[in-house]
Formats: sequence, C-alpha cells, structure tokens
Amino acid sequence: MTKDFQEKLAEDEARLIDGIARVRERKGMTREQVSLAMGAPKNLMSKLESHSRGLEGALIIAIADAMNMKAVQLFREALREVDEK
Repeated sequence: MTKDFQEKLAEDEARLIDGIARVRERKGMTREQVSLAMGAPKNLMSKLESHSRGLEGALIIAIADAMNMKAVQLFREALREVDEK
C-alpha cells in the first residue's frame, strides 16, 4: 500500500468512528454502556472514539448489536452523520 492510500484509509476510519460516536450520543448511550453491552472492557469505546484503537468489521457488528441496531443501519447512520458535518 502506498503512504497516501494508508493515510486516506486512516482518515476514512476516523470519520466513520466519529459518525458512530454521534449515533451513540443520539441514542443516549455512554461509551461505557456500549462497551459493557458488548461484553467488552468498559473502556473499549473510549479507546475507539479517541482513535487509539482501530475499527474492524466484526467490531462494527458488536457495536450495532449493543445499540440494538443492525450493522448496516449503524453504518448508514454513521456515514450520514459524517456527510452532514
């Protein structure tokens, strides 16, 4: 992978994470609530939203499940949040 492509992927991942954070906030859930609902360490969402942890596809599914959403719905809403900004 080229450096430019890696930088673009990192930027896109950060935008998606920011969108997921806004969906979480809109649903009235804290980072800790989402983490615990996934059965994950309570600081997982904090690490994710501070961009100190990467976002894998399986994690998107777990986050969506924790927020009582389908992964595709979370993905769409997160992207909509990003596009509206």
